[in-house]
Amino acid sequence: ARIDEIPEGPRGVLMLASVLGPRWPARLWHALLRPEERDDAASLVAAGHLEARGSDVVGFRNAVLQEALYAQMLQPQRRRLHARVAANPEVASLPPAWQARQFEASGARDEARGAWIRAVREALREGAAEEALGLLDRQLPTADQADVLELRIRALLDLGRIREALDVVSRILDGDQGSRPSQPARDLPVSLLVLVSRAYDKAGLWAEGRALLADALEGREEGPGTARLRAELAWLCMRLSCLREARRVAERALRGFLEAGLREDAIVVARL
Repeated sequence: ARIDEIPEGPRGVLMLASVLGPRWPARLWHALLRPEERDDAASLVAAGHLEARGSDVVGFRNAVLQEALYAQMLQPQRRRLHARVAANPEVASLPPAWQARQFEASGARDEARGAWIRAVREALREGAAEEALGLLDRQLPTADQADVLELRIRALLDLGRIREALDVVSRILDGDQGSRPSQPARDLPVSLLVLVSRAYDKAGLWAEGRALLADALEGREEGPGTARLRAELAWLCMRLSCLREARRVAERALRGFLEAGLREDAIVVARL
């Protein structure tokens, strides 16, 4: 059937469906439909425009119809429908990359950025560093905030691309051609400093890593994070054969972990 031959009520439901893509989870569909739209949704299934694929998935029977409906809508209408989808609580249970596309299409840039970051972290947890780096390159190519750069370093280290990881470290510490100010090591988050330390370790730049961590520890408040940095510093001191310094730093890290109740971390340090 031609789109303009579909009655107004069902056509509106089809337009909502078109912003979801060719297929989507049934639970999301049930959560999105308003009471007055349910009969129209059922009529679309009966007419063969939509179909249930098992009990978990709903989709267009013909993907061309979905594409045509989406292309027919004006940008403000698309944005409103994407915003309706993005605001539904059921979206939180879907993959972060799917969430990000809905947020982007609705104009919610900050929410989209957060969802893309969650997608990158999920890829790294699953051991898919290449996919994580691809997401960073495509979706967050110009982001220079510490959390994004930390993820880029992690992905590059997982892929064994040490020199590129060190280039990112330089962007953080030295700034980026005047567009991004340099950042003292003591102001960087512990998780990022740990990654930077390991990048220096893998590159054999142990003295540089030791200097960075010494600077980062200066004036830093005591706590589990400080203990973690001292553990990294002790390791680099051992690599440099500075055994007395390594022992002294490791003992302080050990005390910090024990005071924080982090026994597993304490055991690791005790073995240095």
